[in-house]
Amino acid sequence: MGVTAAKHRGEPLDHILISGPLGLGKTTLTHILTKAMGANLRAISGLTMEKPADFAGVLTNLEEGDVLFIDETNYPPCRKRKFLSIASRSMIKRS
Repeated sequence: MGVTAAKHRGEPLDHILISGPLGLGKTTLTHILTKAMGANLRAISGLTMEKPADFAGVLTNLEEGDVLFIDETNYPPCRKRKFLSIASRSMIKRS
């Protein structure tokens, strides 16, 4: 329903948090949503994000409508999660 409504408005989907145990299909669901929206998927792993500049590099290269999928977000240290939260809020304000 959300995909249909967003496409009807000509807008990207709002932020979606997909959470669950290993093997639930979170990555598969992300691919399905991305394809349904006709968007590009930018997938990164929270494990590879070492410093704020790593997040900034990914965020600044996103195009309008891109889907950013961050896997393993439960693994980065707390300071990484905090930076990601701040960065994503500033991306919303830019839109």
